[in-house]
Amino acid sequence: MQPSSPLVSPGHDNNIGLLRCLLALSVIFSHSYALLLGMGGYEPLASATSGQFDFGGTAVNAFFTLSGLVVTQAWLRHPNPRYFLTQRVRRIYPGLIVACLVCLAAVTIPAPHQRIFDAQWYGYIALAVLLTAEIPTLPRLFPDNPVPFALNGSTWTIGYEVACYFVLLFLGLAGALGWRRVTLGLFVLAWLTLVATTTGALTSPWPRFGTHFLAGVVAYLYRDRIPAAPLLMVGAVLALLVSAALPPVGLLVFPVAGTYLLLYAAYRTPPSQIGRAADYSYGLYLYGFPVQQFLIYYLAPALTPITLFLAASLISAGLAWLSWHGVERRFLRRPSLAHEQVETAAQYPQRKRQPADLARWSRRR
Repeated sequence: MQPSSPLVSPGHDNNIGLLRCLLALSVIFSHSYALLLGMGGYEPLASATSGQFDFGGTAVNAFFTLSGLVVTQAWLRHPNPRYFLTQRVRRIYPGLIVACLVCLAAVTIPAPHQRIFDAQWYGYIALAVLLTAEIPTLPRLFPDNPVPFALNGSTWTIGYEVACYFVLLFLGLAGALGWRRVTLGLFVLAWLTLVATTTGALTSPWPRFGTHFLAGVVAYLYRDRIPAAPLLMVGAVLALLVSAALPPVGLLVFPVAGTYLLLYAAYRTPPSQIGRAADYSYGLYLYGFPVQQFLIYYLAPALTPITLFLAASLISAGLAWLSWHGVERRFLRRPSLAHEQVETAAQYPQRKRQPADLARWSRRR
């Protein structure tokens, strides 16, 4: 019998870009229920799983997993802190800052006489965006919407993702990524804290985001050991279906079974051209929420969750196209790495323990 091939195969022949776009659309779909019906308006997946899962929360978890996998690959290819941080800043902040400016302009320019914001609010917004990567709630904004005062409620997760980047940077500089059992132990520890949050012993989003981010990191480090097996895929599906009916077991099963299914979809389905040359997922994520708030503010009586989702997705897709081609892509042009590779070889000797092909040295551990 031929051994199964590895599940994760680094390279460009994957569906990660397509998955990101689908995940961003899932967030918009989930918000269509919460923003139109109020925060108690459960969407279909939440109702079917006793509130364990919803399309938006599950999509965000998957975003963190894919992010953990992708940035681990990026660090191991170029383990230089300055380059790593520069690339992360280039990916996160230009699109976020422009989205913030566009949203503020959309609110203030049509009706400046309403004075929705005082001058001090603009400074507060700028400081919040730069320090926390989150657009804060604003008094007097959308007062009659079911979810008032929220300009962009999607951005609250971005600060946690940035913090995860720093965690990965610390692990890389400490050489922990070269000893993957250390990272596996950190994942187990994060998963145990996730257990504490599901039992009510701990209330914090960190265990959730940390567990899913580390799931992606571990999946990449152990990519030579995780097989692409249809039986494992079926087992992961069954595990999620059974656990979905047993709250809160599903939340604890998802970081493992959900990660396997996510990576199976990314690497073991026919590759699509969507998301290869252009990544519209970030723009969809940034603009979906404010577009929905504006639509509800002006058209609420005529909207249903489905019509809100369709209209918001269409408008957000156009804004995401403009964001990628007008802003994001321009900041992602890579500088020359020649001098950084020399600097890395001289200053970061742990690189010797983390070569590009982990399969060769993993067998010795």
